[in-house]
Amino acid sequence: MEEIFAKAPFGPGDPGVEQTEAGLVETLHYRVSPRPKSKFKTLLNARELFGGGHAETSVTTTVAADGTSQVLDVRHTLGTEELRETLELSMQGGRVRAQTLRRQQGTAADPSREELVRFQQGAVKLPTTTYPEVTLPFVMRGQPRDGKTRAAWSYTNDRFVARVYYEMRKTVRIDVPAGRFEAALVWMYPDLNDWIALGNVVTRLVKPLIPRYDIWFETRKPYRVLRFEGPYGPPGAPEIVLELAR
Repeated sequence: MEEIFAKAPFGPGDPGVEQTEAGLVETLHYRVSPRPKSKFKTLLNARELFGGGHAETSVTTTVAADGTSQVLDVRHTLGTEELRETLELSMQGGRVRAQTLRRQQGTAADPSREELVRFQQGAVKLPTTTYPEVTLPFVMRGQPRDGKTRAAWSYTNDRFVARVYYEMRKTVRIDVPAGRFEAALVWMYPDLNDWIALGNVVTRLVKPLIPRYDIWFETRKPYRVLRFEGPYGPPGAPEIVLELAR
């Protein structure tokens, strides 16, 4: 099983990429809707979170001028509040490593949640390919679409780190608010052996039935996430459909 690795998903001159003093910057905007039909029992309901409508998400990716680091700044609107997640990554030798995650919910003046994680520090030692679960689709943009199954670790908190697999299924054409695109459909799914000892044979048989995340990536640079469908986070997370708007 090969590990997930990453390179910068875009370069100078790619569509929507701006050259700044900080490096290359790209901002994508998404429309987020509740999944039309839920597949799982979830504690958090997307319809309640979005007030019966939809939410807006922006993802700003900054690749340092020297190419050694990357920052993902993800912002979700939740009614009158904002959920912001900022992930700092190092990129060395073709590998990407999570360095720092900052999460804040609420308003700048009155936050209701605040969190800081330094992945490379502390008594709890995490696998090197550990990334926050909700940023994984955006971290994986630079992956090759070569048919190989790759693995990483999905981080919710220090007590909930699950192995997930990434596997391309097929190439399709899809329509999203931003237009029509050729897309690579990727499955991302958990390793059930983290919870139940199934063995390799049974795991292969039940793979079509286990909870999974469907991700559609643009087949050409800058390999944007065009669509995401599934729980936005670990089991119990809201089930959503995220689509590129512009």
